[in-house]
Parts: sequence; structure tokens; C-alpha cells
Amino acid sequence: MELLDILTIQKELIHPRKSYKLNSSCADIVFYSTSKWKIEPPSLLIDNPNYISKKLMIFSDKFWLDIQLRWGDFDSHDIERYSRTKFLEYTSDLQSIYPCITGAIISIDLAYNIFSGYGYWYKKFRLFIYKSVLTIIKINPSLFILRERIRRSLQLFIYEPKEVFLNSENYISIFNKKGTWLLDDSCFYRVSLHQSVEGNVIIKPTNGVLFIFSPENGKMFFRIIHKTFWQGHRRLSQLAKWKSAEEVVKLINYVSQEQKPNEIIVLKKNMIQPLIAHMIDFPN
Repeated sequence: MELLDILTIQKELIHPRKSYKLNSSCADIVFYSTSKWKIEPPSLLIDNPNYISKKLMIFSDKFWLDIQLRWGDFDSHDIERYSRTKFLEYTSDLQSIYPCITGAIISIDLAYNIFSGYGYWYKKFRLFIYKSVLTIIKINPSLFILRERIRRSLQLFIYEPKEVFLNSENYISIFNKKGTWLLDDSCFYRVSLHQSVEGNVIIKPTNGVLFIFSPENGKMFFRIIHKTFWQGHRRLSQLAKWKSAEEVVKLINYVSQEQKPNEIIVLKKNMIQPLIAHMIDFPN
């Protein structure tokens, strides 16, 4: 926050009808600065103007962000054009609720998993927002859940599990199938417990590992997760499930076509939902 000259961050109260009001909007987050920022004229998030006249600069100690989620289609998924259009529409509408003129709209297309933004920026903040949104669309479980629910509502994806759970009678069958992976995430999120002088228990994440075993040929894949990954995150046990599923998809995209699995068996029941959400591009 100090590098960005931010004093405080305030989450705004969102109007309950914001999600389906098409002609106006409101700010989601407002940033307050320690000193007035030099705000650039409106431009796209990915633009990097080399020179801006001082006459076009605006000085402000407030900056707002309006987050817009959309579901694009094949004919209209130009997220940059969408961001610019919405910014011009919403900022010119009298019913929109923005604390000042200096702000920007961040648009995320859930269908194509792309994003962009348009509005006023200052140099340090532009790069910070780009990296932050890029991280959010990769690891935020809420976006995966929302995307899955929309696809199911549109009947673009239907999941009907046909396989029975493993038990003492049928577990031997996994060694007879081709292209089967066993996923074990029990050691992915590990913690160490220490007792402080005051008697409180301190929990610290340690290095973890994700195991993927192929019974067909005896190959084992490892994915090491360093303890520094958990820094700055909350609800780590829930995040670990979604991160594990993300790593599985990365591995599937990395291995050759012959090594790709036909079936993935999870050793923990609570891994099913995160894996389904991440594997939505692999319906079979």
C-alpha cells in the first residue's frame, strides 16, 4: 500500500440491483491516497502511453474500481471494447453512484476467462491491477464455481457421475484400466504447530506435495508447493483444494496425448467438486 501511496481501502455497499441494471452502476472499491495522485486520462488497462501532457493530468486523492462480470459469446467477446463502452455509458449516467470522476471499470469475461479494464490510471496502479486480476482469475475458486453454475444453467455442461465409489471389493479394478490417475492431496497443505511463550498455538504452513500415481505403469508425478505460496491468503484449507485441482489441469496440459488420463480417481471426497470445476474443458 505504501508503494502505491494508498492510505486506506474501502469496500462500498453494493446496490442489490446492480447485477441486472444495464444502464447504470456503482463503485465496488474506493482507494484513498496519502497525497494526491497524478491521474492519467482514460485509457485501456493494457495501454502504456509514453508521453502525457501535464495539461491532461488530473490530481485526485480518491480512486474507485467497478468490477463487471459478463458471459461473452462467439460474436461479441471483445472484452476491451466492452470495458470502454461500459465506462463511457456508466460514468455519463446520472443514476450511477461513483464517489469521484477518477476511477476505472474492470471487466471479466467468464466464458472466455479473459479480462480488461478502461478508465483513469496512474502509473504504479495500472501494473498492480493487471497483475492482481490476472492472479484472481487463475486461483479464485468463486469464479470457477460461478462459471460452472452458469454453464450448467445454460446446459453447456452436464455432470452425471456414473462411477461408484471405491471399496474393498472393486479397488482392484483400477489396476486393470488404462489411463487411470490416482490423486492424493493429503500432503498438499501441511502446517507446523508451535506454542508461543503466552501459551498460544501458532500455525505455520510448510512445504507440501501433490501426488499423482498411474497404476498402469507405476509412474508417480510430484508437484511441490512452497510454503511462501500461502502467504497473504486466507481460508488456506479451502484454497488448497482448488490449487490442487489447478495443478492437475496444468499437468494434463503438459503431458503428451498418450499420457493424458481417461479417468481420475481422488482419494478424498472433498476434492471432487474443485476438480470438476477445473476440468470443465475435459467433459469426458
